[in-house]
Amino acid sequence: MDQRIALLEDLLGAARNATRAGQSHLMTKTVALLRQEALRAQERFSSAMRALVDSSLRALTKEASRVAPDLAEFERHARALIDALRVASR
Repeated sequence: MDQRIALLEDLLGAARNATRAGQSHLMTKTVALLRQEALRAQERFSSAMRALVDSSLRALTKEASRVAPDLAEFERHARALIDALRVASR
């Protein structure tokens, strides 16, 4: 899990330095990986945490699909989800 979380953090870091097209690509990849990780960890989430995860995934998907996504908004939701995954992995 730690390696996958590190990969997700690397993708977020790379998005900061990418072109608009590159950001869009990295956001799409990040959402897909976060969705996979959330599915793997779902049995360890409380109902409140599951609601946060679902909300974050919806927000990430929406932001990534925008013509001009807001990277700061995307990163805020992605970091919340990464933190939830980190807690669930303990």
